[in-house]
Amino acid sequence: MRNKIVVLDDKRARRLARELGLGIIGTLSILKKLHEGGLLVETPSIMYRRRRS
Repeated sequence: MRNKIVVLDDKRARRLARELGLGIIGTLSILKKLHEGGLLVETPSIMYRRRRS
């Protein structure tokens, strides 16, 4: 399964994906890329803090 990427945050799922040879990206990485590209106004860390409070 070359050149396949999955979005996973669960540790067990990430381990299995690696065993299957899949590339992995997490939700936070996607949010950071969107912020860097100007598509998100707030930084991911601000979004995370707001969600936790």
